Amino acid sequence: MIRFGDKERNVDAAMNSEQLQDWLTDLNERWKNSTEKRALKDVEYERTQLTRETCKTQYLINYLSCNYTDVDLVQPVVAQLLACYYRGGILRYFVLQCIPSLIHIYLLALAKRQKKSVSIFETFFLAIFNEEILAGGILSESVTKKVEEVRIPSIRFPSVYHDPKKLNLASDIALKSGAPAFVPDPSFTVFNLLCAIRNFKKPIVVHCSDGIF
Repeated sequence: MIRFGDKERNVDAAMNSEQLQDWLTDLNERWKNSTEKRALKDVEYERTQLTRETCKTQYLINYLSCNYTDVDLVQPVVAQLLACYYRGGILRYFVLQCIPSLIHIYLLALAKRQKKSVSIFETFFLAIFNEEILAGGILSESVTKKVEEVRIPSIRFPSVYHDPKKLNLASDIALKSGAPAFVPDPSFTVFNLLCAIRNFKKPIVVHCSDGIF
């Protein structure tokens, strides 16, 4: 994660919006050819290329963190970052390395109720998410999504998540101590899990001992 300090308020003087956009355009030109895309197979080469741009990448993050309340300043830069991502190759990894810091800025904008800024970052994150979950990889012509399989054991049998015998023991102890007995509902945990799966946008196939959900 690229870190930035709250007191660095004059960083945008080093690189303003126009300079940052010119730099991102230059990256697009330098990294768009097939030779640069060999980074997909050469980790050291990729790391070297990204390391060379560390200083300016820091300027980029600091600029966004200092100006996130001004939509007119932030939107062009974020849009160009998304354009870099769609290029693939090193440019994709360049944008992905900035995601943790951008999430930090997004949460800050959310806490400050900067609705327009929040909308910009949410659109950016959603666009990347929709590409990353493609089964054929980013920029794939197929819209088939990745499928994650999660196996849930039957609640009728002991598992690493619960033991029916221990649940009964807990209720017996509660009765002996004079406190009102509380018998946990075995389906409570499964219910919560299913609710989480239902709210999760990524396709998931859930298998259990009694069948497939």
